[in-house]
Amino acid sequence: VVKQILCAMSSSTISVDSVAPSGGAAAAAAGVGSKALAGAGAAGKTVAALTWKQHLVVGGIARGTAVSSMFPVDTMKTRLQMGGAGLGSVLKPPYFAGFGAAISSQIPYGMVVFGTYETTKVALVERFPGAPRMGLYLSAAVLGDLMGSLVLTPGEVVK
Repeated sequence: VVKQILCAMSSSTISVDSVAPSGGAAAAAAGVGSKALAGAGAAGKTVAALTWKQHLVVGGIARGTAVSSMFPVDTMKTRLQMGGAGLGSVLKPPYFAGFGAAISSQIPYGMVVFGTYETTKVALVERFPGAPRMGLYLSAAVLGDLMGSLVLTPGEVVK
């Protein structure tokens, strides 16, 4: 849903007449790479490409959703790891103690990682068209995670 909203906001579009549903070789041959959304393989469809700002928004939303949904589980896991407590005390509320501190660093982290990865991936594929995609994607992922660490580390120290 979020990608559909962001795609509707985007002014740039790509024709995916020759793109297979999974992207794959046809997408690479068409030169669209990661700009076509998965499942957009029907001939004649046009899919909007996400801008770098939209990648930041989607990354923040994705990270915020992941942290929010798993925070109670992580809280219970931490209580179990502390030891000495019975199962009854592990399952007692509050489950979201410290949530504000965690989410305040996790959302920017997701934005930076996702945004850096996606923009770097496209830039590397355009700069080195003959290079193996796996290596380019790996390089983009490493750079994204390194940049995200610059944001997350101070937040982890504070909380």
